[in-house]
Amino acid sequence: VGRDTRPSGPMLRQAVAAALLSTGHDVWDLGVATTPTTELAVQESEAVGGIIITASHNPQPWNALKFLEGRGLFLTAAQNAELRERLAAGARHATAAGLGAWSERGGADDRHLAALLALPWLDRERIAARRLRAVVDAVEGAGGGIVPRLLAALGVACVPLHCGLSGRFPHEPEPTPANLGELGAAVRAHGADLGFAVDPDVDRLALVGADGEPLSEELTLVLAVDFLLAREPGSVVVNLSTTGLIETAAGRHGAAVARAPVGEANVVAAMLANGAVIGGEGNGGVIYPRLHPGRDALVGIAMVLQEPFLLTGSVI
Repeated sequence: VGRDTRPSGPMLRQAVAAALLSTGHDVWDLGVATTPTTELAVQESEAVGGIIITASHNPQPWNALKFLEGRGLFLTAAQNAELRERLAAGARHATAAGLGAWSERGGADDRHLAALLALPWLDRERIAARRLRAVVDAVEGAGGGIVPRLLAALGVACVPLHCGLSGRFPHEPEPTPANLGELGAAVRAHGADLGFAVDPDVDRLALVGADGEPLSEELTLVLAVDFLLAREPGSVVVNLSTTGLIETAAGRHGAAVARAPVGEANVVAAMLANGAVIGGEGNGGVIYPRLHPGRDALVGIAMVLQEPFLLTGSVI
């Protein structure tokens, strides 16, 4: 179980833990952890599933549960139907002797960062040699700790903006251009090379150029696709609503693009079926299955820093 920083998170974590313990499940509590961090933790453990307590990009009063199966993937439509059937049938509570055990499981951020930094195309020395400065707007969400840590590991000077992990969002948390004015002003004020905005659970990434102008979140995946296909040939899968610039970027590398119905679970299922090397959604969601098959703003940041796309002002 992982959660974002919303004030209601600790309360819901206790409710979730109690429900799982009462049905005989052991609970590993990751504490504050991004959605991709929790997905990776489930994927690399013997856990039968995971629950992420987050309302993602929705306003602070909202909260919700994201369910993962044992491979760290979101539930498919069929699995969601089975979950609803089990819910309707009622819980089977354990006896006192069969209750589960709760424990904290630290180090999830460390393991996520280590996996990222071990990616074969990530040239840490090359990034550090460029002496970049980046402003990070984590909107007081779960990215406030791990995103600056990633930049430090890559030798990028980080100017934190709303990285305090308070869970009290200073502006609308969805990383769209309309909500990135403060980030753009900070990029200009600090003479930064670029800005990164993540949503509260860090599965979406939006970018601001050196001039302080926000880019459409649609362009995050375009840049990631163009970057990766130059290094790992293969196919691409995106959802039906993602920009047609994906085909333009893939065409530069002779790569095929497949389209899946809207919904991350649908995109991931198509990626795994097609053996796609990269994919995602045009809302700033980059999926790189070699790391884990889920949207991950951190892997998007690593890809953008590898090449000077934003610094030149050219996209495609």
